[in-house]
Amino acid sequence: MSNAHLQVAVFGATGGTGSLVLQQALDAGHHVTALVRTPAKLTVSHPNLVVVHGSVFDRSAVEQTVRGADTVICALGAPPRSKERLRERGTQFVVDAMVAAGVRRLVVQSSHGIAETRSELPWLMRWVIVPFYLKGVFADHERQEDVVRASDLGWTIVRPPHLSDGPPAAEVAYGPSYDPARMTMSIARADVARLMLEVASDSSHARKTLVVAAAQPQTVAA
Repeated sequence: MSNAHLQVAVFGATGGTGSLVLQQALDAGHHVTALVRTPAKLTVSHPNLVVVHGSVFDRSAVEQTVRGADTVICALGAPPRSKERLRERGTQFVVDAMVAAGVRRLVVQSSHGIAETRSELPWLMRWVIVPFYLKGVFADHERQEDVVRASDLGWTIVRPPHLSDGPPAAEVAYGPSYDPARMTMSIARADVARLMLEVASDSSHARKTLVVAAAQPQTVAA
C-alpha cells in the first residue's frame, strides 16, 4: 500500500463499517469527504474531514462528495426490511457522479453469499436466514453489484461474511472465493474497513471481487 495521502470520498460514513473507514482514513492522514444524511449521527470532527449534508439520492450532493477524489469507498447499508433499494440505487448515483467527474477508483462493500458465492454459505445461512430474513438485503446487494460491474470504473467489490464489532483479527485472508482452509466465517468490521482502504490505493485489485474474512488460526505442530 502506498504511503501517499489520498482524497477519499466515503458513502455510508455513519454505518457500522463506513464509520470505521472514515476514522481509519483520517488516522492514516488521508483527506476525507463524507456524504451524511443525518449529521447528528456523525461523531467525528477533524481538520481533514469535509462533511456534505444530503442523501445519496441527491445528485448534486453526490457530485460534490466525489469531486476531486482519488478514490471512492461505498459502504451503504439499510435495514433488512427497507424497500428503498438503497444499495442499488445509491450506488448508481455514485457511479454516475464518478463518471461525470472523471474519478476512476471505486471500492464497494457487498456480502459473502452474493451470486456465485451463495453455494459457499453454511446450510442454515443459505436455506433459512437468507431466504426468510435477509432476502431483501441480498437482492439489493446483487443489484448493487450489477450496477458496479456494468460500469467501466476501476472497481473492487469486497464480500465479507458475518460481520462483528469485535477487535481486529491477528490476520485477514482474502481471495476470489471462500477458502475454508484459510478463512473463518466471520470478520470484524474494523478489518473490513482496513482492507477497503488498502485496496482503494492498490490498482492490482481493480475489476475484481474479493471474499475477505478472518484467517483460520494456524495449527502448530507438536
